[in-house]
Amino acid sequence: MQAKKIYANILSILILFSFLNYCEKAFAFITREYTLKEVLDESTNIVSGRVISADQKRMRAIVEVQENLKNKSEFKQIKMNIAVGQIRPKLTSPQMMMAKLAEGLPIIIFYQKNRRELAALGYVSGTWFQLFATDQANKDKVWWRHTHIEVYMHRTFSGTTANLYQVVKDTLTGKMWAGTSRNAVKVLILTGNGAKPVSSEEATGKITATAEFLTLRKFNEVGWHTVAYQETKDRQLPGLEKAQILWIGHREIGNNGYHLSQDTEDRIKHFVEKGGIVILSSQDSDTDKPCGDGWSPEPILGVDGQRRSDFQVISPSAGIQKRLVRLKQKPKSRRASVVPFLPQGLSVAKGRSEPVVHREAEKKSRQNSSDLLAAGQILFQKPNVVKSGQIVLDDTWTKWSKKYTVLATTNSGNDIALATLKWGRGIYLITALHNATERDVKANAPLMENVIHFAVNHLKSQVKSPSVKVLALTGNQSKVEFSALETFDTVGEREISYIQTKDKKLLKLNDADILWIGQGEISEEKYLIDKNAEEKIKDFVKMGGVAIVVGQDSDTKRPCETGWITGRIVGVERNLSRDFQPTQKAQDLFKVPNTVKSGQLRMDDTWTNWDSKFDILATTNSGKDIVVATLKEGKGMYIVTGIQNETQEDVKANAPLMQNLIDFAVKWLANQ
Repeated sequence: MQAKKIYANILSILILFSFLNYCEKAFAFITREYTLKEVLDESTNIVSGRVISADQKRMRAIVEVQENLKNKSEFKQIKMNIAVGQIRPKLTSPQMMMAKLAEGLPIIIFYQKNRRELAALGYVSGTWFQLFATDQANKDKVWWRHTHIEVYMHRTFSGTTANLYQVVKDTLTGKMWAGTSRNAVKVLILTGNGAKPVSSEEATGKITATAEFLTLRKFNEVGWHTVAYQETKDRQLPGLEKAQILWIGHREIGNNGYHLSQDTEDRIKHFVEKGGIVILSSQDSDTDKPCGDGWSPEPILGVDGQRRSDFQVISPSAGIQKRLVRLKQKPKSRRASVVPFLPQGLSVAKGRSEPVVHREAEKKSRQNSSDLLAAGQILFQKPNVVKSGQIVLDDTWTKWSKKYTVLATTNSGNDIALATLKWGRGIYLITALHNATERDVKANAPLMENVIHFAVNHLKSQVKSPSVKVLALTGNQSKVEFSALETFDTVGEREISYIQTKDKKLLKLNDADILWIGQGEISEEKYLIDKNAEEKIKDFVKMGGVAIVVGQDSDTKRPCETGWITGRIVGVERNLSRDFQPTQKAQDLFKVPNTVKSGQLRMDDTWTNWDSKFDILATTNSGKDIVVATLKEGKGMYIVTGIQNETQEDVKANAPLMQNLIDFAVKWLANQ
């Protein structure tokens, strides 16, 4: 027993393989949320390869190592004994793991070698799983023993193996926001100096992620916009110019002293002036050493506060009334009327101690304040209702310049709970949120999410041309379709925003411009759309939307049903085909932005026996079956295709036409 304890203690130093606390945890699931960076940092080796053998009867599999992503591995093959894995109903079993393995599948193995002990996480078919082994001189004799599927690791990464491969490669080469779509709102989070990383019984190695960062990255969608987060401990803020939002975390600039250089201060101010948004958590201030304010163009005083949870939201009418009173009041001296403390639009006339108010500028300034104060109401209401007593506040700010718009106060109105400052094209969002511990962050998370929503919506409101919104019903059958689709993020100068849903209720359809109905979402061995969804789709098109439909399953005795479309069309079972013939009506569909030729696509079950309402753009099977057809209905249009997007190979072949279809749909909408 003593030997086992020593064995367990040795292995417990492995952070991402903390489940190997053999005696205490009995191979428990990893419950702490890890970032991919933490996984990469703690892996001595990372390899990618393919499954070359999957013996379903003996429950064994062999991986051929094809590429060393981090350090050179001594293993040419990783042999996995799946049969010895745990059985936990509906969570993990050897049978469930073997169902994820098949010859030819790509796989990535992250492992750490500690003397002779090998601990690993694998990723295949969208599934994280655990392995461990004892090293030997003859690597061919090493069998890695499977313990269980990791049911919580999807929080670290969830997507295709190909996507993870690229993200791992990019991250290891130092690329920031790796794996992020081009149109994602990029948030740089300065964190890790003031707040300690999240720890737990299982986290005994090097850990870096704070509760603030782990919570923020959950807010990865705001309406139709994807939000991507990048953490840094470097107060020089590398990558700031590539971000749209800078979140300055708990005590990052003020913690037993002030920690920003003048160069960083200037970069922050320039970032906001050019349209960026800066959000501050609570910073440390002491009575004799208040937090510095060089990061802001306007004076504000850090104040040593007490832990509290009460705040008062400033109503727009009350806020504007106070501002008008300030305008009417005569300053006590010429010094009191210096420009930095005047509302925007005021100037000082020579020989006079009162400011001269330019009426239009004053009106604009009052409107800006009114807008921000109204926004303050929203900040405590959407998407979460946040009330006094529910959040955690501490050291904050007081004696602020009049150019700040205070949205909420604490300490009887003397201190800021939440305030904004417009500067150039951007804004500052200043908070007193105390995010030191997991408990603090849990309490503040609803308001943190509201702040992110406010910031993203503000950014998008500045864009002249609104984005085209695509709701993609995909992921129930094909796991690889959406990751390709979302890369088509612009058509000309128009930004394309995607939201993936697996829910056939299509709850966000009314806000969409385009509906993408993915592989097998209508029919896969049976018809999967109910009457309500059928009517929703038809109404969506009639009101001006575009519905793009890819391959659906049809059988000889059970063609795909068509209650979702208004024209007559018959689903037909076919074998894989690649040839097609465009018609004159196709115009540039197979030319812009990509040239797509016969032999390049992958098609399977498609459509036949269509009525005269359809415009046929391309056919296959000697003109008997549809490759692409359109049907105009009401103000909108259906685009029906026969392309098959089941596998990575399918999607790779069809991606050029998928992009052309999005391009075609966006331009058609613009011309209506």
